[in-house]
Amino acid sequence: MNRSSWKSPYVNSSFFRLFKRSGEKPINVWERGSLFLYPHLNKTFKIYNGRKFVSVQVKKSLLGYYSGDFCMSKFLGRKIHLRKKKKKSNTKK
Repeated sequence: MNRSSWKSPYVNSSFFRLFKRSGEKPINVWERGSLFLYPHLNKTFKIYNGRKFVSVQVKKSLLGYYSGDFCMSKFLGRKIHLRKKKKKSNTKK
């Protein structure tokens, strides 16, 4: 479901708070629902997916997308098919 067009794009304050510091260190972000805007261009973010930080460098093609679109948080079917089902033994005397 998309955000309403009359609302402004959602950007967390931590995205803008850390731009004043100097250096090329990546910015750690826990917010996956914020949009990448023009001030984020050519910056490196480390986005938390619940388990680890995933590094993303914002390029012109990524502007307007959510930060959570580039780091998967769920990996379905990874170990489900590797499990072997235990056989039930019917031993009646």
